[in-house]
Amino acid sequence: MSHPHWVLSCKPGWSHFRTLCVLAVRIVSFRPITVTIVISNRPGLVDQVTAELRRCLHEQIDQEASCIERISILAVPIDQSDPDGAFSSAWQALRDEVPIARRLKDNLLVAVPLPSLVILDGFQLSWMRIIRAQGDGKAPPILQWMMGFSAGFVRMCGPADLGGRGDALRSLELRDCLEATKPCGRLVHIPGLPPMYDWEFFPWDHGAKSEIILAAEAQEADGLLTNSSIAYDGKECLDGISEWVARRGDRKTFHLGPMMPFRPGATRFSQSVIDAELSSMPNGDSAKSLQFLDQVLENYGPRSLVYISFGTEQWPESLDQIQALLNTLAQRRIPFLLTYVSPAAQLPAGAQAQFSDLGLFVRYGPQQAILGHQATGWFLTHGGMNGTMEALSQGVPLIGWPFSVDQPVNIARLTRVLDVGFELMEVRSGVNGLQPVHFRNHKPSGTTAALEKELAEVFDAMVGEEGNKRRANAERVRDDMARSWLEGGSARNEFENFLDFWMKA
Repeated sequence: MSHPHWVLSCKPGWSHFRTLCVLAVRIVSFRPITVTIVISNRPGLVDQVTAELRRCLHEQIDQEASCIERISILAVPIDQSDPDGAFSSAWQALRDEVPIARRLKDNLLVAVPLPSLVILDGFQLSWMRIIRAQGDGKAPPILQWMMGFSAGFVRMCGPADLGGRGDALRSLELRDCLEATKPCGRLVHIPGLPPMYDWEFFPWDHGAKSEIILAAEAQEADGLLTNSSIAYDGKECLDGISEWVARRGDRKTFHLGPMMPFRPGATRFSQSVIDAELSSMPNGDSAKSLQFLDQVLENYGPRSLVYISFGTEQWPESLDQIQALLNTLAQRRIPFLLTYVSPAAQLPAGAQAQFSDLGLFVRYGPQQAILGHQATGWFLTHGGMNGTMEALSQGVPLIGWPFSVDQPVNIARLTRVLDVGFELMEVRSGVNGLQPVHFRNHKPSGTTAALEKELAEVFDAMVGEEGNKRRANAERVRDDMARSWLEGGSARNEFENFLDFWMKA
């Protein structure tokens, strides 16, 4: 009897794939299931995903050989003129049970059975519709994989009674939708969060096209999987999501987070996992980063460094803001490590030379190694899911600099409820970003001088009693996250229930 065959995929952003790799390895290590990961065949991406899967498998020592046998990667050719057509052909091959190369083991072609379950992230609505169109009414169930924070998901996709704007996004054309959901100062009540004005969700001016796709897929999927956890999202919000999803066809939701490459109960990245991450970094950035961190530890002591990363896709809109950040760090002699992998990244002219005595600038940073290093004290972040979770898994508190989508809600949850960091207000801009913030009764000015003043206050607070309190809270969240994957823990139980339900479906 063949194993069930589950197909997983996500948009080609690395932050999305990293969590998907953990999910894939967990599935094959917990149950006799065959998994195929479908990816766009972008330069280097297949090798990157293969390396990440191997890295996660290091934590499954007793089962590594059998797990490798049951994970395959299917690379979809890139066709910019017809990206959905390329996937349509790939899905037809899966339906025809065409053998797939076993890339993690020996690259031999192996037969796989017809897919019985598909897991897609929220940006793959067109792929979901292709699968159903080819299925002639017999397509496998398709689950939406939500790897962001739950409160942000509720705001973007949920119903109005939970503080969401998903109903409006799903019912209107783009132009009408933007007008109907235009912020006007109304108070929004999301489960697990204090009230927020609707304009607080837009620190920058940005479009809503991606949110429309997310909201539509949330409506059309056969169920929902999230990377959320009671430890950081809270029971109130998770229960609200589960109840909302079940309103349509009694669909099931499973909250599987945190998805981290840890052994159950661990609070540190193992050395084998760190070594694998270091070996995957290009251009010698890993060696430079570790050498710099060791020097900071020796010269400034533990928890002295601020790690700065705005993710793989976004970057502050103003070079003046970056200059203000670097100047304020230098004035207080705070060492820092800044990564700038985003295609939008720009640094002030001469910055690397000007601040070379205090800071290191690298395009690719080994993030988990950095966050786990004794020198690292704080993480300045846009509030993306992966980096935030990796920081909290190490008990590292945060400084929030949100841009768009779910990030403002994520930072609000982290700073206003969990109290594991500070939120920067003066980085906001635009018509909505400069409106009052309800929680602090504060109206940002958006000037460089105001940002410099705020940064100085935050950097002073982080080395005092306020900073110590937030660090203690971050360490508490870290411990709660670790316990959730122990036998009988909330994440472990939820994951077992997810596997059992869909293996029987």
